[in-house]
Amino acid sequence: MIKIFNKGRKRRFLIFGLINLIITILFLQLFLLILPIFFSTLLSQAINILIGFVVYGKKVFKVKRLKKENASKYIFLAIFLWLTNWYGIIFLLNFLLNRYICALIMVPIQVLISYCGQRFYVFKDQIV
Repeated sequence: MIKIFNKGRKRRFLIFGLINLIITILFLQLFLLILPIFFSTLLSQAINILIGFVVYGKKVFKVKRLKKENASKYIFLAIFLWLTNWYGIIFLLNFLLNRYICALIMVPIQVLISYCGQRFYVFKDQIV
């Protein structure tokens, strides 16, 4: 049975994902003004994870109460996404010479993995 809350979940995921991406990029640019690249990217990614966990959990998947177990799973998923993105770009470089195009090709793959990971792993038992 399809519940009313399921309606528009993918759309909400994309909209909130775009907002989270814009916020992350803005913070990254701000941090790059005052910090080395390593710390800038680390802090902006931490902000992305914090915002994403709360927003995706509450607004996209309509979880009533976020738990530590969800947070642990979300962090694990974020690390998995980072690794698959990294290795995916390296793999695609065997066929294409432009790393920017390879990174762009990975975006929809990452979005799909992220959505499915959150839907069927992170928030699986709590989705309304």
